[in-house]
Amino acid sequence: MTSASKKNLMAIGALIFMAFWIIIGLIMSYKEVMPVKENLSGVQIDDSSLYTWDLSETDIGSFIKIEGWFVKNGQDTEFVTLKMSVVYYDESRDIWFVLPTDVAENKQAREVMNDGLKYKWSGVTAKCLESALGKGASFKKYMLYELNGERKLVALDNL
Repeated sequence: MTSASKKNLMAIGALIFMAFWIIIGLIMSYKEVMPVKENLSGVQIDDSSLYTWDLSETDIGSFIKIEGWFVKNGQDTEFVTLKMSVVYYDESRDIWFVLPTDVAENKQAREVMNDGLKYKWSGVTAKCLESALGKGASFKKYMLYELNGERKLVALDNL
C-alpha cells in the first residue's frame, strides 16, 4: 500500500469518526428539546397563591423557551431535593407535555421575596420544539413542582 493510499484511508477514517460524533451530538441535543408525554391527571393542582414566579415565554424560530424563576413562598430550596418542570396541557386532546426543564441557581428570587430565605435553586429554563406540541393547539400551562418526592401542579395563568 502506498503512502498516498494510507493517507486517504486515514482521512476517510477521520471523516467517519467525525460524522459519528456529529450524529451522536445531534441525537443528544434533539432529546434536550423534545417534550415527554406523561399522564399527570392524578397529580394535585396546588393553590397558585402559595407560589411566586417571574417567567417569560419567547418563540425562538421553531423553539419555545420559558425562563425565569419560580418559588414556593416560604420554602428555602438550598438543602432540599427539588425538581421543576414546565408542563403544557392540551385539554382538547387530553395530553400532558412535560418540557425538558433545567433548574439552576438564581439570586433574583431572594431579592424579590426579601424574607430572609435563600431560594437558591429557583432558576428555570425550559426549551421545546414547537412542532412537537402539535399545530394550532391551545395549552394550559403549569409548573410541575416536585419537592422531596411530593408532586404538585401549579397553574401558570399569566404565562
